[in-house]
Amino acid sequence: SDLTLLDHSVVMWCNEQGNGDTHSAQEIPYVLAGSAGGAIETGRWIDAQGRAHNDLYVSLLRAFGADVDTFGLAEVCTGPMPEL
Repeated sequence: SDLTLLDHSVVMWCNEQGNGDTHSAQEIPYVLAGSAGGAIETGRWIDAQGRAHNDLYVSLLRAFGADVDTFGLAEVCTGPMPEL
């Protein structure tokens, strides 16, 4: 097979702050590498439109087959990100 490790997995990099000077929790960058076995389309930039990072985690869990609707605080989680 010509598939790589990143074809079968996802590596996530993130920063705890959107702006280091102000310690802002807004506009925090996340970088994903890998396609989770084809569940995630690669080579794109996505504006999450202010969604909680919990929704990203739900999306990643679902990409690997977990049947979950929330992650962390359920009141801020709206579910998986269809744009992912």
